[in-house]
This record gives sequence, C-alpha cells and structure tokens, in this order.
Amino acid sequence: ILVDCDDPAAMSAIGDAEAAGAGTVKWGGTHCTESALCDVLDVDALTALVQLGITLRASEATVRDDLTAYHSGTITTLDVGVWIQDGELDLQAARDLIGKTAKKREWFKSIPNGGTLGEFVWARIDSLTPTSFGEKLTLIKNQIYGVEPSKTDV
Repeated sequence: ILVDCDDPAAMSAIGDAEAAGAGTVKWGGTHCTESALCDVLDVDALTALVQLGITLRASEATVRDDLTAYHSGTITTLDVGVWIQDGELDLQAARDLIGKTAKKREWFKSIPNGGTLGEFVWARIDSLTPTSFGEKLTLIKNQIYGVEPSKTDV
C-alpha cells in the first residue's frame, strides 16, 4: 500500500493494515504523491509537469488559475524557469506550489490522469531512481515482486 502522508485519516487507518500484514510504503513527512514527485524534479521537469497539467485540465488559463489560487501573486507564465529567473519563486517554492496545486486541484486523481502521471514518471525513471521518490518506487517494486530490500533501500 502506498500511503500519502498528508491525510490524517489515511495515516490513522494504516496501522490496522500494517497489523494485518500489509506491506506499506509511506512518502514521509507530510508528502502526497504529487509533492513527493515535485520535490525531486528539476526546473525543466517541473515545467513539463505543468504542461501535462494543461493537457489534463484543458487549457493554459485553467492551470494559471489553479496555480494562482495557491500563490500570493498572479502566475502569468507557465515556464518555471522564468519564475525563478524573475525572482518570483525559488526552486523549492516552485516545487511546493506545483505539488500543492496538483494535489488540491486534483490534476491526477482520476484513473486515466493517474496513468498519465505514471507515464510521466516512467519517461524520467532513470533520473528519478536515485532520488527519494525513486527509492520509494523501488520499495514498492520489491514488495510486489517479493524482492527483499537491501540495506541501501529506504
């Protein structure tokens, strides 16, 4: 079971599943899938994720509105590099904003959109594998296929 740690109800119920023998992988902290992913993406990948949001949300204006809802200013461009270059946000603030927005506006909460997010992750699996996000994916793979985690797995 993959557990988003930003949902207190899920966190309180997970103990029962673990007691029953279910394998669990938690993102840690207060991360959900979206924020855990954004926390390890570089500027170009964050911009690509925003572009994916446009595809799923049907328009640039919708995604700008989504992002502006969780930002103190108005988002006028969807290029994360420009946000950073212009001093509007630093990299971590951009990661936080995109992760929060994707979660709160449910960019990936349907089965088809979740599959699209999976394709996004798979296309970047080589760069994600050595990250904290990739480590969690490795743990999930090991649980599914019955591979014992090594001492280097988290």
